[in-house]
Amino acid sequence: MKIAELVHGLPHGAFTILESMADGVYVTDHKRRILYWNPAAERITGWSADRVVGRPCSDNFLCHEDSAGTPLCEEEHCPLHRAMLTGIPSTEPIQVFAHCRDGSRLAVQVNVAPVRNATGEVIGGVEIFRDVSPQMRDLQYARAIQAQAMQLPAKADPRLSFAVRYQPHGLVGGDFCTVERLDADRYVFFIADVMGHGVQAALYTMHLHALWESNRRLLARPASFFATLNQSLCRLFQRGQPFAHGTFGLIDLASRGLILVNAGGPPMLLSTNNDVVLHQFDGLPLGMDPEFLYETQLLPLAEGDGLLFCTDGLLKIPDRHQRSMGAHGLARLVEQRGFPADEEALSSLYQEILQRSNLIALGDDCTILAISLHTEGR
Repeated sequence: MKIAELVHGLPHGAFTILESMADGVYVTDHKRRILYWNPAAERITGWSADRVVGRPCSDNFLCHEDSAGTPLCEEEHCPLHRAMLTGIPSTEPIQVFAHCRDGSRLAVQVNVAPVRNATGEVIGGVEIFRDVSPQMRDLQYARAIQAQAMQLPAKADPRLSFAVRYQPHGLVGGDFCTVERLDADRYVFFIADVMGHGVQAALYTMHLHALWESNRRLLARPASFFATLNQSLCRLFQRGQPFAHGTFGLIDLASRGLILVNAGGPPMLLSTNNDVVLHQFDGLPLGMDPEFLYETQLLPLAEGDGLLFCTDGLLKIPDRHQRSMGAHGLARLVEQRGFPADEEALSSLYQEILQRSNLIALGDDCTILAISLHTEGR
């Protein structure tokens, strides 16, 4: 049975329900050509059924984007395509932005699922979406505040550069990443993953930023900074509950050294002469034990080295066989592709990981921090 026959062959009561729903519903074939578009979809987007039925949903009218403005019409990013490819429906709403007929950008939450015929073959997909723009205004304000706390220093030092890829699970997330220049030769950075998701987690990242600001006198002493941070979090939150996993580092370009303090964060990838080595450091997550003593690790650095840090949301992304990539998988991929020294390369790395995955959308926040030490004369 063709999908158009399947949709229009529904019992009258079921078809009436689709026509009466307050949420937008549309159904596509396996090539993402729209075969059904309900009245709510027309009301929400302004696109009438006679204008969209028969056209691919990627045909320059809905133009879905994620919270970072990344177009989602390419197959590796499209939630509906990935539902059909994997045969798995979404398990929770996915936040995207759709373009309406009047040119406005509308915040919508979507749920997607594959459509199967009587033999179980995937023959298309269905997407249900609702307008959540009233709730988005506050979230967009929160995102702007969060972004200000995650800014990088000006790219004025020819000896090194920083690049960040931040992909929250929703419009705001629970990852925190900041880099700051202390003086002519020293830089500090902090990448962390706080507990939870969404607005609550975003508020926790703002608390981390406040602790960063109030304890900046200790930034040049990584172990002391982490100890103070940990004690503050233990007082504020229930003892024994991990508040955040993360890594703090200090780079001294004069001595060519890296001082690291780890609080249960993922391993660091060190790229030297096209070889990638994993460095795992022990450390209790922040907020668990106010008496815990964080130790520093010192690593020598050389011109041309690349340092890659990430939150565990990246490492947990499963492939199509439900195997998590893990730190070793990430190391192999970086070795194959080369070190991602800028934001474009980081974005390309992230896209390849997503292409290999079995996910419709990320199940967790994901942040990647790449630090490159340049050769003389660059």
